[in-house]
Amino acid sequence: GGPPPPPPPPRDAAAAVTFPHLAALLKCNACVELVGGVAVFADPETVFPGVASVAAALECTRWYALTLCCLALASFLASRDEDRRRRREGGGGGGETLPLVAGMAAYHVGVSLAQAPRVLAGSFGIVAWGALGVHAPLAACFVAATLALVRAAPRDQR
Repeated sequence: GGPPPPPPPPRDAAAAVTFPHLAALLKCNACVELVGGVAVFADPETVFPGVASVAAALECTRWYALTLCCLALASFLASRDEDRRRRREGGGGGGETLPLVAGMAAYHVGVSLAQAPRVLAGSFGIVAWGALGVHAPLAACFVAATLALVRAAPRDQR
């Protein structure tokens, strides 16, 4: 017996939409990171001028390339999960992806900010322009996705 439990609290309008293009953003990120990983592995000297002169630094670029490829795989798998979740539940942006999305926001903001010394030193070459041109827009998108996912989370999970 007894009365039925109260309905769950309504989610705000922004939460209902969340981030409708999350799967596409994650797929784009997967491509960017895979291309970056392959580029660093294939020609570390172009991405990190002077790195070939120190054996340990060259070894670090291989680990960095591997890390980028792992980010690509994580983003790709998360995009597939997000596609499946959207087909199953409708709506946009599941909270399950929040840790990856927030981590990618921090990563892309960090890479973008790391270009500041090059800009200030006047040594802003093609690689730095490429890094800034790719990572700054991705930073903005991942920050927006993170904020949307946090807003959409139930109050007790924020």
